[in-house]
Amino acid sequence: MEQTMRRQEQLPGAFNGAITNSQHGRVRWYLVHTPNGKERETCEKVRRIIPHELMQDAFVMQKEFWFKRDGAWSLQTKTM
Repeated sequence: MEQTMRRQEQLPGAFNGAITNSQHGRVRWYLVHTPNGKERETCEKVRRIIPHELMQDAFVMQKEFWFKRDGAWSLQTKTM
Protein backbone atom coordinates (compact mmCIF):
# COMPACT_ATOMS: atom_id res chain seq x y z
CA MET A 1 0.00 0.00 0.00
CA GLU A 2 2.78 2.43 0.92
CA GLN A 3 4.61 1.60 -2.29
CA THR A 4 1.47 2.37 -4.33
CA MET A 5 1.05 5.69 -2.53
CA ARG A 6 4.69 6.62 -3.20
CA ARG A 7 4.28 5.71 -6.87
CA GLN A 8 1.14 7.84 -7.17
CA GLU A 9 2.97 10.84 -5.71
CA GLN A 10 5.60 10.51 -8.44
CA LEU A 11 3.12 10.19 -11.32
CA PRO A 12 2.40 13.27 -13.44
CA GLY A 13 -0.95 14.76 -14.40
CA ALA A 14 -3.83 12.37 -15.04
CA PHE A 15 -2.02 9.45 -13.38
CA ASN A 16 -1.59 11.05 -9.95
CA GLY A 17 -4.41 9.03 -8.39
CA ALA A 18 -7.23 11.48 -9.03
CA ILE A 19 -10.13 9.60 -10.57
CA THR A 20 -11.69 11.57 -13.40
CA ASN A 21 -14.42 10.68 -15.84
CA SER A 22 -13.29 10.54 -19.42
CA GLN A 23 -15.41 12.22 -22.05
CA HIS A 24 -18.64 10.25 -22.61
CA GLY A 25 -17.29 7.28 -20.61
CA ARG A 26 -14.67 6.43 -23.25
CA VAL A 27 -11.29 5.01 -22.42
CA ARG A 28 -8.34 7.41 -22.64
CA TRP A 29 -5.32 6.32 -24.69
CA TYR A 30 -1.77 7.50 -24.13
CA LEU A 31 1.08 6.91 -26.55
CA VAL A 32 4.58 6.52 -25.11
CA HIS A 33 7.53 7.21 -27.40
CA THR A 34 10.36 4.72 -26.85
CA PRO A 35 13.83 4.16 -28.28
CA ASN A 36 14.02 1.58 -31.08
CA GLY A 37 14.30 -1.94 -29.71
CA LYS A 38 13.15 -0.95 -26.19
CA GLU A 39 9.38 -1.18 -26.81
CA ARG A 40 8.70 -4.32 -24.77
CA GLU A 41 11.00 -3.22 -21.94
CA THR A 42 9.23 0.15 -21.74
CA CYS A 43 5.83 -1.54 -21.80
CA GLU A 44 6.77 -3.74 -18.85
CA LYS A 45 8.12 -0.73 -16.97
CA VAL A 46 4.83 1.15 -17.49
CA ARG A 47 2.92 -1.89 -16.19
CA ARG A 48 5.08 -1.91 -13.04
CA ILE A 49 4.89 1.85 -12.40
CA ILE A 50 1.20 2.63 -13.05
CA PRO A 51 -1.17 1.10 -10.45
CA HIS A 52 -3.57 -1.48 -11.89
CA GLU A 53 -6.64 0.46 -10.78
CA LEU A 54 -5.57 3.41 -12.96
CA MET A 55 -4.67 1.50 -16.11
CA GLN A 56 -6.46 -1.24 -18.05
CA ASP A 57 -3.56 -2.39 -20.20
CA ALA A 58 -0.22 -1.50 -21.74
CA PHE A 59 0.91 -3.05 -24.99
CA VAL A 60 3.31 -2.68 -27.88
CA MET A 61 1.56 -1.68 -31.09
CA GLN A 62 2.19 -4.08 -33.95
CA LYS A 63 1.07 -4.28 -37.55
CA GLU A 64 0.44 -7.37 -39.64
CA PHE A 65 1.52 -7.79 -43.24
CA TRP A 66 1.69 -10.57 -45.81
CA PHE A 67 5.18 -11.70 -46.86
CA LYS A 68 6.00 -14.00 -49.75
CA ARG A 69 9.11 -16.18 -49.57
CA ASP A 70 9.92 -19.03 -51.97
CA GLY A 71 6.39 -18.86 -53.39
CA ALA A 72 4.70 -19.28 -49.99
CA TRP A 73 2.75 -16.47 -48.31
CA SER A 74 2.84 -15.98 -44.54
CA LEU A 75 1.38 -13.43 -42.17
CA GLN A 76 4.14 -11.51 -40.35
CA THR A 77 4.00 -8.98 -37.50
CA LYS A 78 6.22 -5.96 -37.03
CA THR A 79 6.50 -3.44 -34.20
CA MET A 80 5.12 -0.06 -35.25
